[in-house]
Amino acid sequence: MNVPDRLRRDTQITSALGKLADRGLSADAIIRTGFGPMLIDFVLEGALACRQLVLEKERGSDELLLGEWADLLIASPELQGVAAGDRSLARARAMNGSFVREVQRWLQEAPIAHLVGWRYSTDQSLADDEDLFGVS
Repeated sequence: MNVPDRLRRDTQITSALGKLADRGLSADAIIRTGFGPMLIDFVLEGALACRQLVLEKERGSDELLLGEWADLLIASPELQGVAAGDRSLARARAMNGSFVREVQRWLQEAPIAHLVGWRYSTDQSLADDEDLFGVS
């Protein structure tokens, strides 16, 4: 996604949230509770893929793109001893562990603009802290 497309996307999302707010619906609630579980799942799936690459010693671009999320998942005590290829067990343990609690904390505390702007990009030129963590 190039920069004009990113700006257009962010503008469209912001405009849509503004229209919902005009109708009495909280943009905050829509993002945090409506889209929150889906966002948690996106972060978890990306971090699980990165974990598998790291454990199989195939350091790749996905690991770099999710950097801190992947590092947090790899360090999570719930996943110690889980085989690299056992994504189902890793996912189940992560869903009930410290990693998802941290993603949920981010979801509740981050400014809405950071949540709306979060994206998992496979284009290394677009990967920056704002894409991954809503931090510039």
